[in-house]
Amino acid sequence: MPELPEVETVAAGLRNSIVGQRIASGRLLTKQLARVNPKNFSSIVSGKTIESVNRKGKQIIIVLSGDWILWVHFMMTGKLWLLSPDEPETKFDGAVFELQPLRKKLVFYDQRRFGRLKLLRGGELTGLKEYARLGPDALTVSSEGFIQRLKERKKNLKSLLLDQTAVAGLGNIYADESLFLAKIHPAAHSSRLSKDRLSELYSSMQKVLAGAIRAGGSSIRDYSAVDGQRGYFQIEHRVYQKTGLPCPICGRKIERITIAQRSTHFCPRCQRK
Repeated sequence: MPELPEVETVAAGLRNSIVGQRIASGRLLTKQLARVNPKNFSSIVSGKTIESVNRKGKQIIIVLSGDWILWVHFMMTGKLWLLSPDEPETKFDGAVFELQPLRKKLVFYDQRRFGRLKLLRGGELTGLKEYARLGPDALTVSSEGFIQRLKERKKNLKSLLLDQTAVAGLGNIYADESLFLAKIHPAAHSSRLSKDRLSELYSSMQKVLAGAIRAGGSSIRDYSAVDGQRGYFQIEHRVYQKTGLPCPICGRKIERITIAQRSTHFCPRCQRK
């Protein structure tokens, strides 16, 4: 699943290319998306201007004129691509929007069809369960807010970093990499760590996320940005999916355990409990 850096890369690409564009036409191409959207979806979006593109956690909010919003969650394999209007449609296209005067089409593409796209009135966003449950964004939360939310939940840190109601945006990749950089064991309990150690984790998380965004995210499977470009932060991963390889700091073999039903990678020497 694309995590915060990948989704931010997509959102930034959209901000730079589609804000101010008019939707000449918009269509839903799958039953899954048609079921959760207004029946007159096409007539509502046609003629609307794209006013802004925002992101919270792993979700994208495209603000349209007339107090309408397109809410997007990629889930496992969703993508937003800007393509030539002559590009043939595929069986994995879920929605398509013709943009003018750009003369491009914005395509919501999703091989596994778990991705979500909903047209909402502006005031409905805060009532959307998937959005309302989010904690503060991992990129913008303050150090004090981050520490407080981890302390009050009293769980192991890997579970907390994956919990979107605690802090929104992290997934398996960036939780593992942030914990490694902070030299904290993923099973360490938040209530047993000092505020100074959690502050180190916060700083490490910010450093990892910033680096991943600069690199355009991690393209491990099929993630790509709106222009089809792949990210390259995967070449900087230090523990994620490195089981059995030497730790880049101490040389001890990276180990894998399961926490919160997710594979978790760490160095048993650098990240002692």
